Amino acid sequence: MCTICSTGAYANPITMSACTACAVGAFANSTGQSACALCSPGSYTNSSGRTACAACTAGTYTNLTGQSACALCAAGAFAGPGSTACTACTAITSCSVFETFTPCTSTHDAACSSCPTASPGSTFSYTSSCTIACDPGYTLTPSGTNCQVCGSACLAGSYFSPGTCNTTLDYACAPCPAGTYTAAPASACTSCQPGYYSNASATACAACVNCPNGTFPAGCGSGPGTCTACRN
Repeated sequence: MCTICSTGAYANPITMSACTACAVGAFANSTGQSACALCSPGSYTNSSGRTACAACTAGTYTNLTGQSACALCAAGAFAGPGSTACTACTAITSCSVFETFTPCTSTHDAACSSCPTASPGSTFSYTSSCTIACDPGYTLTPSGTNCQVCGSACLAGSYFSPGTCNTTLDYACAPCPAGTYTAAPASACTSCQPGYYSNASATACAACVNCPNGTFPAGCGSGPGTCTACRN
């Protein structure tokens, strides 16, 4: 009785031998194989009975078939995944203004890459990485990738106290007290008009209580007020 070999194995149809696992450097990706296929250049297997070959990892290569391992690239050369040869690193001595330099390693070539586009108030200086510096009156955004006007991180309903603001330090924010508001970042809160009130951290004022004739809204401003009888 014949036995169909599973994937990763083979049997010699002439000798009718038992199924044998594919050797290292070879594979069988379907059942009933009479021989295993050798891994192609740029790939390998490092154990027997494999159903597929693995690509050489970045920084390694092989230009031969049936390999059990990939060789490391020599210094001054690089290779991507699945490579059959290493490539000499590009000689870069400097990059242009507003570019950052990435040195060559065994896994990638040397390169100059453009720094992010600077927003108003932002300038980039060339170093081994793009370094951002903010102009006077600007500070870093929370992500640290661009600059924003000092105090703009304050939310509506709060205000900022002008003081020290630079690339890494923004103005301090504080909530607007009751009876005042800000609809956008500002250096001071605006008082509610007569007949209107607000709670702390307000972004707008609301009308005080509407009192009937003979009464008035006492306490209007920091709250909606209560109707109090007028004195005769």
